[in-house]
Amino acid sequence: MVDKIEGTKNLDAATRELCRDSLEWFVVFSSIVSGRGNVGQANYGYANSVMERICEIRHNDGLPGRLLLLPTYCFYFIRYLWVYMYSRRDVVLQIVGRTLDMTRV
Repeated sequence: MVDKIEGTKNLDAATRELCRDSLEWFVVFSSIVSGRGNVGQANYGYANSVMERICEIRHNDGLPGRLLLLPTYCFYFIRYLWVYMYSRRDVVLQIVGRTLDMTRV
């Protein structure tokens, strides 16, 4: 929970300071759990709710800030896509045209 909240807060602060005029998108991925969760997911729901509030504050301040509420199965798809990209990193690096350090994730 702390990583999710602190990471979003740090990205918010950094983008406000470093690229306030040039940033076009600030997208946070969350899930429906923030509004209605399952038993044992209070911390996860709270973290998602904090991320929603950060995006709301950014929007009210005239900055980009969007939250995508994804169903749980979408997270599995994103994970699958990331694993696939990592397994094919030679192709991905050719497409992107620059070096990405995908081992740090």
